[in-house]
Amino acid sequence: MRSGRSGFWRAWAPAVVWLGVIWTVNSLPRQTFPEGIRKSPRADPQAHVLLYLPLGVFLMRALSPPGRNRAGVVRMLALTVVVGAALAALDEWHKVLIPSRKGEVGDWLRDVVGTCVGACGWAALVAGTASRDRPQPAVGPGQDGG
Repeated sequence: MRSGRSGFWRAWAPAVVWLGVIWTVNSLPRQTFPEGIRKSPRADPQAHVLLYLPLGVFLMRALSPPGRNRAGVVRMLALTVVVGAALAALDEWHKVLIPSRKGEVGDWLRDVVGTCVGACGWAALVAGTASRDRPQPAVGPGQDGG
C-alpha cells in the first residue's frame, strides 16, 4: 500500500469512484435502460463483465504494494478477487431493493469474472513493465547472446 494519507487516496480513489459508478448504474430501475439493452440476451452479461473489469484493475492497483515479487502478485490477485467478489455480492443484494431489479448468482459470477480479468490485466501490465525496466545482461564482443 502507499504511505501517507495522500498516497492512500491516490491508490484507492479510482476504485472508490468506480464502485460509485457501478452502484449508481445498478440503482436505476430496469425501465430507465434503452429497450435494445433490456431485450438483448447478450447485453446484461457483457455489461456485468465490462462494469467490473475496471474495478478489478483499480482494486489490484490499490492493493498491490510497490516492489512486487511473483508470490506477492499471486496473493494480491487472490485478495483482489475476494474483495471484488464481496463487493459484487453486496451489489447484487443491493439490486434486490431496487424496483424491477433482482440480484442473481449468474450476475455475481459475471462480476467476479470481470474483476478477475481486470486484475490479471493489471498484473500482466505491471509484470511487463517491470521486465522491460530490468537491466539486460551485457553481451561481450563476439558473443551473440544465444
